[in-house]
Amino acid sequence: MKIEKDIPLADFPGPNKNVAAKMEVGDSVLFHSQTLAQGLRIQIKKQGFRAVGRTVENGFRIWKVASIRVSHE
Repeated sequence: MKIEKDIPLADFPGPNKNVAAKMEVGDSVLFHSQTLAQGLRIQIKKQGFRAVGRTVENGFRIWKVASIRVSHE
């Protein structure tokens, strides 16, 4: 076994990344649990958007929300 340094970690295009990319602002996805929803929330945030989650009757829902840009004028 050989230990190697400075090998870049390959990007993993998991299902949440693909779903987040297809979502438009205002779209939402329903999950059976908040734990399962966390992956989508992370991917939405990585794309520069906000993700809002709420417990709903059938589980937990994540919405893709526009980012709020704060102007420091």
